[in-house]
Amino acid sequence: MVGMAILLFTASPVTAQLANAAPLPASQNVTASSVAHPGSKSAPQAKGTSHGQQATTPAATHTVKHTVQPGETLWSIARDHLGSGERYTEIAALNHDVLGNKPGFLKPGWTLHLPAPAGQTSTSEHTVTVHAGQTLSGIAQKQLGDANRYPEIEAASKAIVQPGGTHLTNPNQIGAGWTLVIPGSTSSDHVKPVITKHTAPKHAPAPKHSAPKHSAPATPPAVPAPTHQAPAPKATHETPAPSQTHSTPTPTQSADQQTVPHEAQLDQQHASSAPWMLTGLTGAGAILAGSAWLTLRRRRRTQFRARRPGRTIAVPEPELAPVEKTITVVGATSAPTVEQMDTLLRSLAAHATDAGLALPPVAAVELGTTQIVVHLSSPSSLPEPWEGTDDRLHWVCPADGLAGVPADLDQDQPAPYPLLVTIGSSDDDRVWLLNCEDLAAINLTGDATYARDFARYLAAELALNPWSAGVTVDCIGVASEVAGLNPERVRYHDASGDAAAEAVADAVAMIDRAEAQQVDVATGRGSKADDDVWPARLLLVDADRTADRKVVDQLLDLVEQHSGKTGTAIVVSATQSEEPPTGTVLNLSSTGRLTMPRAGLDLVAVGLTADEAKGCATLFANSEVLDDVEIPVDKDATDGWRSFTNEAGALREEHTKPREDRDDETAESVLDAEDADYVAAAATTEEDLKALAPQVPAQVRADIEAADPTLDDDVTAWFNDDCPLPRLTLLGPIHARTHGSAVAVAKRKPYATELLAYLATRPYGATPAQLAEAFDLTEGRARSDIKMVRDWLGVNPRTGKKHLPNARESAAAKCRGVGVYEVEDILVDIDLFRRLRARGEARGGSEGIADLLRALQLVDGRPFDQMRPGGGEWLAGGDRIDHHMNAAIVDVAHMVTTSCLESGDLVRARAAAEIATAVAPDSEIAKLDLVAVFEAEGHRADAERILRDEVCNRSDDGGAPVELSERTEAIIRNHEWLNPDRAAS
Repeated sequence: MVGMAILLFTASPVTAQLANAAPLPASQNVTASSVAHPGSKSAPQAKGTSHGQQATTPAATHTVKHTVQPGETLWSIARDHLGSGERYTEIAALNHDVLGNKPGFLKPGWTLHLPAPAGQTSTSEHTVTVHAGQTLSGIAQKQLGDANRYPEIEAASKAIVQPGGTHLTNPNQIGAGWTLVIPGSTSSDHVKPVITKHTAPKHAPAPKHSAPKHSAPATPPAVPAPTHQAPAPKATHETPAPSQTHSTPTPTQSADQQTVPHEAQLDQQHASSAPWMLTGLTGAGAILAGSAWLTLRRRRRTQFRARRPGRTIAVPEPELAPVEKTITVVGATSAPTVEQMDTLLRSLAAHATDAGLALPPVAAVELGTTQIVVHLSSPSSLPEPWEGTDDRLHWVCPADGLAGVPADLDQDQPAPYPLLVTIGSSDDDRVWLLNCEDLAAINLTGDATYARDFARYLAAELALNPWSAGVTVDCIGVASEVAGLNPERVRYHDASGDAAAEAVADAVAMIDRAEAQQVDVATGRGSKADDDVWPARLLLVDADRTADRKVVDQLLDLVEQHSGKTGTAIVVSATQSEEPPTGTVLNLSSTGRLTMPRAGLDLVAVGLTADEAKGCATLFANSEVLDDVEIPVDKDATDGWRSFTNEAGALREEHTKPREDRDDETAESVLDAEDADYVAAAATTEEDLKALAPQVPAQVRADIEAADPTLDDDVTAWFNDDCPLPRLTLLGPIHARTHGSAVAVAKRKPYATELLAYLATRPYGATPAQLAEAFDLTEGRARSDIKMVRDWLGVNPRTGKKHLPNARESAAAKCRGVGVYEVEDILVDIDLFRRLRARGEARGGSEGIADLLRALQLVDGRPFDQMRPGGGEWLAGGDRIDHHMNAAIVDVAHMVTTSCLESGDLVRARAAAEIATAVAPDSEIAKLDLVAVFEAEGHRADAERILRDEVCNRSDDGGAPVELSERTEAIIRNHEWLNPDRAAS
């Protein structure tokens, strides 16, 4: 019920705060609240006006004392201590003289009486002496039966003068020999204390780092711990202590909000236990993984754009494979959610602009499996498809909400909330994001290790989130490992002086600008007010490592006093500070949980270890490198067609002669005309011709044809509907046509097809151990999965045995002496393509072009397209055959287009160019080939449109166009395609 999701807040100096923020139930019917809650019209109102005195306790009621903590409400206190928020009225009645007519207004430090559980009787107040190694939460657990009651001990002990003349001011810092007051509690022989602390999952390994001496890392609870906890996912990737040794607890799902997981979710859950999986990108970290996947895909497109003919893009070092594999598995599944949320929030800004309204003050976003919930810091109205509560503070968009987004949404619509970042997930798997700009000042307290991991995560998301373009993140003394993710957004500083001073100056300027426009910054940004952008900025400060706090404190005062007007947020990590925290407090516990007392949130915190952050940053730094590399060769191939080719099917250099070497009259080239003729007719260069069409001696042609005598028969069989052999399509949406048992793969066909693709692309097969590692399987599971594929493939008509023999019976096993899974007599389009290319380049002339045309007929789309959700991680950890085949298709199409343009065969030239652009729409080689075809056909306007929009003015990241490559500039200049005099003539 909605009423159970609404919280009241204590008075706070922060003006921008989460108002009544709490999880909404799974139901989308949220237009009315059926349960009275504090502050609602149906909630009973207490009378009385006394605020500063301790409550008078009715004699007939057994009670326990409770000291109000920052962020607590009557509802949350009743929920945590009485088991139900609806019992807040009992607390209000017991504390009538304190609460008066405002039961929803609490101040930290007030002492309230709470009803004692039935069967309990009061015990007296007493003192204890602190011993070495003890923590405040541990003492609370021992003395009061609840570690989360440590604030009561803290409040009761502050007045005691401790050894050395100090006082208890920080619950994380107590010393041996100190005296603490244990407030009067209750005990019973029959009733156990109510435990509300969220503990780590039973099987989660404890952090290996040492907590600060005499620390009390536990945090005040917000919601009761779930009855059951799932074991945490394995985090066995090799990373040094201390911060990366913890394993993020896995949240569980409440019984009343269980949902049936999708197949993609099951795949992801299975993969989450893989030893190479980065735990920081799982759970709530899937939002970062989704943003990373989108960013990496965009950068790879840029790399392919700059690739020259005959080469491929650089592959990351093997040690980075776990990073890319995690992004592939988790990010590919979560990326649609990231894009959907981005679109929905931009549409909010567009709607508000069209209606002339201020933007809704979004404080938090809650992502469930079937809906997106927006929590506001003050009431506002949202358009369809959003459905709101009566107080207009919580708005739900169902899963099909994109249907309500205008189809003509302006692509230039700025993202209104660029500082929206993930903070964690609830125990029912709902992911929470906070709008740091709305909260303005955030203080991280608690466990220092988890706080640093949390800070790294925030910086990483802001570096990659699609709605955070244009953000500036200054990391001061923390998250240095993240800067390489996106240097345009993230900067690292050892000291706070210059960065904080710059932020103060920018904040003051933004305040003046907002006041001049009479808007808040979010509205100015979303409505594109005045003639400039409205950038956002975040300072991430480790106060424990930064000595200069003067300017930082000045910025804190500024953002708090001018809420919504600075475009700036500041997150301060002060886990060792003795000063009381300012702003919104996020407490990180030593078990990896995050509590936000102001909103009553208790979540599994997000976090990136130092090694995870370094790995991600290194991968993304490599993805910015546009220098292409040679396509690798299989050095183990000593016979057959593979011994003549590289991984893209092109002839190896040792089997060719330079193009300009015309001494061998028997040698031929697949492009056998003069270079000048090709350069004049097509979008090519002399360097391209040298790379793709060298001279090939006649003997090499004979050797290749002898090494692959069944090529023509195999190609004919591929296109024959009655082909007796299984056929695997990888040049397009992956699928297989087999003659075995269809029942064997019922409801598992995508997985079985991927397993077959893995085996079919291993030229020497795969051992059971290699298969198990690639798919994160146990040996028993690997054997059963292999049997499934074996039954699906059926019997080999050439041998009368299975296409997938027992590991000990395969031909590869007999050669190597170990068990090897190897698929025999299967036709794979990737192999047929490379075999045709190799023979075509060796034959040369028209015969060679015919082979290349035949190879292009095998292409049905992008290589390895439509892989099952969460699949394909083995590609990221291997030789990147997907990259090589992308390059192979474009290069073969370029050779055909070039040949046909020179000979005047415009039909085949267009067909080849269109295949290349369909497979690799980002390739500049393919784009220029299409421009050349249009020019040859006389469609000059179409050619110029492609040239200007998709080449010269193209932007892969939404920013300004990047400079053109030397090859592209040379081709445009050679043909004078953009010469205004030529256009006029």
